[in-house]
Order: sequence, then structure tokens, then C-alpha cells
Amino acid sequence: MPEKPTCFIAMAFGKEDTEKLYDNLILPVLNKLNIRPIIINRQESNDDLNLQIIEELEKCDFAIADLTYARPSVYFEAGFAQRAVEVIYTVRADHLKNSQLEALRVHFDLQMKNLITWSGTEDSKFSEKLTRRIEKTFLKKWNQKETENTKIKLEENELKTLPLIDVLALVRKTAIEKLLKIGYKKWYVNNGFLSGNSITQPEDEVLAGRYNNVYSIRKSKSEIKLVSVSSFDSATKDVIKRIINEYEGYALQELIGNHLNEGMNVTINQFIFSLRSIPDSRIKGLLYNFYKSPDDSMYSCDSHIEIYRKNLRIPVKTTFHFISNITRITKFENDLNNHLKKNIC
Repeated sequence: MPEKPTCFIAMAFGKEDTEKLYDNLILPVLNKLNIRPIIINRQESNDDLNLQIIEELEKCDFAIADLTYARPSVYFEAGFAQRAVEVIYTVRADHLKNSQLEALRVHFDLQMKNLITWSGTEDSKFSEKLTRRIEKTFLKKWNQKETENTKIKLEENELKTLPLIDVLALVRKTAIEKLLKIGYKKWYVNNGFLSGNSITQPEDEVLAGRYNNVYSIRKSKSEIKLVSVSSFDSATKDVIKRIINEYEGYALQELIGNHLNEGMNVTINQFIFSLRSIPDSRIKGLLYNFYKSPDDSMYSCDSHIEIYRKNLRIPVKTTFHFISNITRITKFENDLNNHLKKNIC
């Protein structure tokens, strides 16, 4: 059953008219809209009242603050709530008149609010206005959020029903499709550069994400750009260490050495995707000579490789990109899109 939203009620209880206002007008509106009211002075508890108020204000989804009788506590509660949630302000109509006693008149800074006024405890127009205000403001946003949450849960459940091998392939396929659009056209499977096993597999299977640890190279007159894509259930320490070794030093020289000329440099972007979260301490322990970029998912390092047969010393910029805790593909796709726009040309 969907969870009911909660509304904190801040008002001057203990007065005959405000008590009736709540019972006759406010409560029926909340009941009709399937909203649970929170009223501290009508709860049974031995806890400190002030602590209860703060706790409920921090948990509520929105608040109604009736400014009738200008209670300091109501102003405090409304201000506290407004830091995080919407507050709908109401007041007895005569509290806005200049003829009203100054001590009861609505404070100047809140007179600018779109107040809903009431003239009596049977004021049906007030009920209509309050219903419309809740529906057009808080409830509209709440329903949109509930729809989005339902969609998220469906997507998460859909991913959970797939075999692990298919989920990992889908993650790789999504990443390769994005990289294809920015010029990385030909993809290879890396079965270990050091052992000479970088081989070409059927293109349709590679593009479908059926192979892990795949790479693509893009070349210009001044630069060679290499990207690699790997996905795992959990990017363990050994997994990350192996990927680091496969794109460093002699292995990298063997891979791209024949393509390099004087004046060129090398840019490497390695994408590591993990369905489970990757502790930051694990990454720092392995990439201790890398610097962390403002984007917490990126770690970069500047180095060089020696191409001995050409007597060249080529600058290399290597960046590791981590996206972890992948629970649904649409979010992963959005995260990757944003990441590529900001960091990969």
C-alpha cells in the first residue's frame, strides 16, 4: 500500500475557534486527500515536547501553519519546517486588518505570503481553497515523486531478474554505444597485451557487450586516444590492479608503439563499472600516484612511455573513471552521459 504523506500542523490549540477550525475544516480536507496529520499536543508521549516537535518537523512532508493569535511557537515551527518542506499559511481574516491589535496582527514579513484566510469554523470556502492549494502545490510534487519512485523500483526489479552475465553485458553495451557516438568506432578484446593476446572478436558480439575488458583507439596527427571498458559485479582490489597493469609500461608500448611519432602524446581513459559500491579507500590504495579530480569518480595520472626502437619519450595522461552501485540502466546511462560531456571529448 502506498505510504501516506504527512502534514505537521502548527497552530494555536487551546482556543475554541482554532480547535474547531482543525476538527471541522482542516482535518476533513487532509482525510479526503489521504494525508496523515501530525499534531504534537494530541499525541500521547512522555518524551520532551520540544524534542518531539523538532523530530516531527524533520520527518514531515509539508506543514500547515495557522497564524491566528500570533503564537511565537507557531512562527518558530513554520520557519523551521520551511527550511526543507513547503508550508501553507492560514489565518483568521481579521488578523490582517489594521484595526486588529498589533500583538495579534500577522507579522509584516509573513503578510507577503499567499495566506488562506478563514472567517469562521464552518467556512466552506476555506476548505475549498485549502484543498486546491494542497493539490496544486504539495500533492502535485508528491504524486510526481511517487510516480518516479514506482518507475525506479520497476527498473531495479527488472534488472534484478536478469542473469548477472546479461546485466554486465548490458552495462558494457550501453557504454560502448555512447563511445561510438564520439568517434571510437573499432573495438577489440584485450586478453592480455603482455602475452600478445589482444585479438579481434566478432564485431556484433563485442558491440553487444558480450566481452569484458574491451578497448578502442582513436588517432589524430598529434594524439592517440585509447578508451577501455570493463564491468564487474564487484570491482575488487585484484580486478582493478589487473586493469592498471594491462594498460601500463611495456604492454602499452607494444599496443600503440607502432602508431607513435615524435610530438605525439597519449590519452587513456579507462572505464570501470561495478554493480556493487567501490570503497574510496580501495581506489586510493591502488592509485596512490593518481590525483583525484573534482569529480569524485575520476582519478588521473601524468606519466611517460619509452619507445626504444624510435628513441621517443611520449607523454601519457591516464584517467580512471569509476561508476559503481549500478541498480538500474537508465540512471547509469544518465550518469555516463553527464560524465562523458564533462570529461571526454
